[in-house]
Amino acid sequence: MFAQWVNSSTELPQEGQPVQFILDGREATMDGAYVQRAFRSHWTVYEVGRVRSWRRLLGFDSRDTSPLSAPALESTG
Repeated sequence: MFAQWVNSSTELPQEGQPVQFILDGREATMDGAYVQRAFRSHWTVYEVGRVRSWRRLLGFDSRDTSPLSAPALESTG
């Protein structure tokens, strides 16, 4: 079961929130979490500006407390 889609430009998830999200210019959804002001999938990290919309994942297994294996954000500068 899923919540309604939210435009990333309108509102962002709460820290640590499990989400499903769609990147700009794409149609496929990805599961992940909103962590450290970025959307993290199992494979990588996406800055907020790259994510078109997101929705809260409802009914996820809260017993799974393992963190998502995603690389840390790198600073550019």
